[in-house]
Amino acid sequence: MKITFLKYFFCFIIFTLISSCTNEESKSTYYIGAYRGVDRYIPYPYILNFKEGEVELWNSVGIQSKISCNSDSIIGLSELDFGNHAFKIQGVNHEKLIIYDKNDQKNFRRGKGGEVHWKEYAKFIKIEDAPTYNIDTVRNILEDKIWKTLQTQDEHTNPNRDLLITQSTLFNNGILTKLKEYSYEDELIISEVDTIGYRLFEIEGIPFLGTQKEADNPLPIFQIVAIDDTELIIKDYSNREVKEIIFSANDAAIDFYKKVSESNKYENCFEGYQGEYYYDNDVTYQKGNEYLQHLFTKELPNSNENGYLIVHYDINCYSELGNFGLIQMNNEFEAKAFPKEVVNHIITTISTLKDWPSSESTFEWLHFRDVHGFLMVKFSNGKIIDVCP
Repeated sequence: MKITFLKYFFCFIIFTLISSCTNEESKSTYYIGAYRGVDRYIPYPYILNFKEGEVELWNSVGIQSKISCNSDSIIGLSELDFGNHAFKIQGVNHEKLIIYDKNDQKNFRRGKGGEVHWKEYAKFIKIEDAPTYNIDTVRNILEDKIWKTLQTQDEHTNPNRDLLITQSTLFNNGILTKLKEYSYEDELIISEVDTIGYRLFEIEGIPFLGTQKEADNPLPIFQIVAIDDTELIIKDYSNREVKEIIFSANDAAIDFYKKVSESNKYENCFEGYQGEYYYDNDVTYQKGNEYLQHLFTKELPNSNENGYLIVHYDINCYSELGNFGLIQMNNEFEAKAFPKEVVNHIITTISTLKDWPSSESTFEWLHFRDVHGFLMVKFSNGKIIDVCP
C-alpha cells in the first residue's frame, strides 16, 4: 500500500516538474527593435513576439501582422516574411537579432551587388525582464502628472559636460509635451519645448510606450518596467547600450504650463539622425565668424578669463537651434568653469542666431534633415579673440 502510494506520488511530482518546464519553454519571447545603422542609431520601432507556432509583428500603433512558425527555436530561422516586411535574419542569439528588410529598399539600401551593407542592418534586443501591469492602471498613473528626469549622455544627445539638463514630461490624451531646461550653476539659461504623439499598449501584460511623429520620422518604443504614483522607469533600447530612464512625479502642472508658454519651440525635422555641419553643404554661420565675434563682444560681462567656451547645438531644417550642450576648457584643454554671467551671455546670444544654410542632406547614401554644429569661443584676459569653426 505504501509502495503503491509512494509510486503514484513520485509519478505525480515528476509529471508536475515536466509540465512546469514545458510551460516555461512555451512562454513568448520578445525582441524589441533598437536601431538601424550601426553608426547612426536610427530608432527601429518594431517588436517581434515569438509565440508557440507563430510570430507577431508590432509597431507603436499595435499588431501589424502575424505568421505561422514551425521552428522550435528562433535560432533555426533564416527569414520572417510578413508581406510588407520580409526580414532576412543575418545573425541571432539569445540576446539579440540582426536583420534587414528585403522589402524596404529606402531604409535598407542595396550596394552594387544587391546586398545590404552590414552598417545598414537593424538590431533587435531580447527583452529579459518583463514585469506585467494592467494597462488601464498604467494609463491612470501616467497621465496628467509631470514626470521629471535629468538628461544623461547617449548617442542621441550632443556633447555636454557643464549644463544641467532637466526634462519634464506631461502625457495627456495622446500628446506628449516635453520641456527641457538648461541650467548652469543653479541658474536657468534657456528652455525649449517639443510635442509628439504617444500610445500606450501592452503585449500579454507587458506595457510599452510608443512615441510617434510622421511615418518617415521614426521614434523609439520604450518598455515600461516600473510605475507607481511617485516613480516611472522606462527602458530605452535605441542606443548602443540599453539604458533605464528614471522619472519622478511632480504635480506642479500650473508651473509646468507657465514654463511651456515661455519656452522656445524646438524639434528636429528628423529625430533619428543628425548630420555634421561639414557634410554636404558647409553649415556654418552665413555672416561669418568676425560678425559673431563682434556680436558676442557686445554687452559681454567683465572677466579676466582665459580658455575656450564651446557650445554644441542642432540646427533643424527651419534654421532653428536647440538641443544645447556645453564644454569649457582652459588653455591647457583641461576642464574649467567660466562665470555664469559669461556662459549665459554666450548661450543666449547663440540661441537667437537665424542665418544658417540649409541643413538638409542631398546625399542619397546619408539621409539627414538636421545637423549637429558647435561654436568655440576663445577668451584671453576676458576678451574674445577668436570664434570657430
